[in-house]
Amino acid sequence: MPGQLREQESMAQERLWREGLRLASVLEAAGHAAYLVGGCVRDRLLGRAISDIDIATSALPEQVQALFPKVIPTGLQHGTVTVMVAGEGFEVTTFRREAQYSDGRHPDEVAFVRDVEEDLARRDFTINAIAWGTDDRRIDPFGGEEDLARRVVRCVGKADERFGEDALRMLRGIRFAAEFGFELEDDTWKAIGASREKLARIAMERVGVELEKMIAGRHPTRAIGLLHGSGLLACAKAKLEPPLPQLGAETEARWPRLASAEHRWAALLLLAGADERRAAAWMRALKYSAKRTAAVSSIVALSAELARLAAGEAAVAGAGAGEATGASVEAGGAADTGADVGEATGARLAAVGEASAGAGAVEAVGARLDAVGEVGAGAAAGASTGEANGGVSRESWTEAALRFGDETASGYLAAAGAFPEIDAPLWQRHGIEAARRWTDEMPATTVKELALRGDELCLLLGREAGPWVAAELQRLLLLVALRRLANEPEALRSEALRARATDGDET
Repeated sequence: MPGQLREQESMAQERLWREGLRLASVLEAAGHAAYLVGGCVRDRLLGRAISDIDIATSALPEQVQALFPKVIPTGLQHGTVTVMVAGEGFEVTTFRREAQYSDGRHPDEVAFVRDVEEDLARRDFTINAIAWGTDDRRIDPFGGEEDLARRVVRCVGKADERFGEDALRMLRGIRFAAEFGFELEDDTWKAIGASREKLARIAMERVGVELEKMIAGRHPTRAIGLLHGSGLLACAKAKLEPPLPQLGAETEARWPRLASAEHRWAALLLLAGADERRAAAWMRALKYSAKRTAAVSSIVALSAELARLAAGEAAVAGAGAGEATGASVEAGGAADTGADVGEATGARLAAVGEASAGAGAVEAVGARLDAVGEVGAGAAAGASTGEANGGVSRESWTEAALRFGDETASGYLAAAGAFPEIDAPLWQRHGIEAARRWTDEMPATTVKELALRGDELCLLLGREAGPWVAAELQRLLLLVALRRLANEPEALRSEALRARATDGDET
């Protein structure tokens, strides 16, 4: 099957390329020059997948519109229209020359020209300044093919001028170098350092798009290394704190384990020591969606919650072990610190319905882990259970995973699994794989999956509906998820009645 899929993708790529050449041929037949240009040519020469086709032509936009049945005027002021063929869009742009960039992004003047080489001269990098004709002849006035062979990213003409025209090109250059495994040519790299403060002119939405492509790309570690070396992000319009972490080259092989961009961002920000607030600030600064911001910051918040729960269990285990020491001598050393941990877990259950995910001040990851280590070390002196200095227990993981939800829990597991440095002290006893197993073994993960509804609970206990219902259902869910209670109507009713008899109307 994988082989068939690759063959189908290859055939689709070839059809896309041939369709682009066909459109160029239609323009040529009408007396206009036309070439495939830009990223599609670069990727064709590199043997990479092509996502779209751009065509440059001497034809004016209105002449292009007259030649094809379905044309969308996507950027007439810049000479661009989109020709639609079987649902696929092909951008067709008139050869043009650009002059002055007062705002550091848009040309003050655009003039249509007749010469393709003049059009290629306005482009950012030599590898993107190659034109491919319908006869497969290539026009390459700036040595782009040679730079592809040398694996070099080099600006067309003077690098400082190209970056002055659009400072985002500095980030694009870093992205290309990282994605293709190329080097930035010396003058281009020096110009990035000299021009980096110009990045402050660029809207954060555009910065966010480039960073997204880097983080979601093939070589995020290399991209981050180049960003550090360039100092670019420190010059962005919005403050991005804490800085992205310095990563060793060995981490490059780990990224394929994180297919989701949200998981990659969460891993990076956890490695950087960001707390929930700062993680959300990063996402907002890059103008990412509220959904992505919530997804990433929730994973970071789950890390903080696990640290808090682990510290609490360590303290309880240590106190329980200390109190039990004298009694255990008389009883033959049978102190049961596990019961104390169970009681602490039970006490937390009552607050599950009231607690909000990541509520309160969340400190930096490093500080949290130091605190866990200190509490664990103190508790270990008198504790006979491994949890005192072993981090997260099954109870803590299950409680937190239920509170934050499947999506956040799976994101955390993915990030911490790919980068064991994340919360390492929390998993020194059981390992992150244990959390995966605990999750897989949960019979239910949401209240909706319980075999007892809220209205049935009210009827059973003879009480009016209120906040207590959600808290009690959450308590029952945790017991089910821990496999301490069967997810069956009779078992759930019996437990609810037992708790009512024990606690009275406070249940």
